[in-house]
Amino acid sequence: MEKVLRHARDLDVHIIAVGGERPPHVHQRRQTKRVTWQRQMLATIVMLFLLPLLTIVMSQIRSSLSPSTVFLVYLVAILALATWAGVIVGVLSALFASALENYYFVKPLHTLEVARPITSSPLSRSCSSRWRRA
Repeated sequence: MEKVLRHARDLDVHIIAVGGERPPHVHQRRQTKRVTWQRQMLATIVMLFLLPLLTIVMSQIRSSLSPSTVFLVYLVAILALATWAGVIVGVLSALFASALENYYFVKPLHTLEVARPITSSPLSRSCSSRWRRA
């Protein structure tokens, strides 16, 4: 074997062992990492500054933004916070972002009511049609 390797300097030689025993396959449980309360508190503080800052920036250029763009910007921030600090911070930031979006970007502006609530989301349409059938 070594003689072949010495003469074959420009070639890649791969040695495959045949007939050996395979190591047993070990199933490992996925590691669950707990998010510390310090990280959750820090992320909550970041959320309380980040989402209003995004709102201020987007409200300055509101005429050139569609509601879907505003929604996607908030969604990216929510997903980043939830990835960093867990589900609780993700849910809190989603609720806070939803209130900010509704208040500053959904007509009528500066209120928490929606002009056409039935057409505001597919979920509400689905729920209202199920209630009518029942």
